[in-house]
Amino acid sequence: MNEKSTPARRNTFKSPKPDPIRLLVFDILQEVNQRGGYSNLLLPSALNDSKYEQRDKGFATELLYGTLRMQGRHDYIAAQISDRPWGEVDNGIVDVIRLGAHQLFEMRVATHAAVSETVELARKVLGESKASFVNAMLRKMSAQTLDEWMEPVNVRHHRL
Repeated sequence: MNEKSTPARRNTFKSPKPDPIRLLVFDILQEVNQRGGYSNLLLPSALNDSKYEQRDKGFATELLYGTLRMQGRHDYIAAQISDRPWGEVDNGIVDVIRLGAHQLFEMRVATHAAVSETVELARKVLGESKASFVNAMLRKMSAQTLDEWMEPVNVRHHRL
């Protein structure tokens, strides 16, 4: 056998490793937004059954309740930059972007961490192609402050 041996192709694809807290919060957010679950019952139950540290439980609590409280505002921002009507975007994508937006605008999470951790979550729960869309959306969102996003359009154009 005189077959040329080709070097094995290196597998550069890493399997997604989302933060367990963000994954838990996403699952509960989906249960609330898609199936009518009650966050005030689901989250305490999940946290009581977990071995998470108090700090992680606090992060999960703020991320879930804050995202639910502010999802209208996060949707308003996302609708401004989405290349398709926001109401037609996949529910899973919407909820992941809401989680990312909450970290970007309402929590003390560094921009790079909010984007990369949320994209990692999206890779796990939505797949690679949808995670690319999430990445693009969060990068666009992070290019401006919350105040800039919320500034009325007519004020943006008339200020000199």
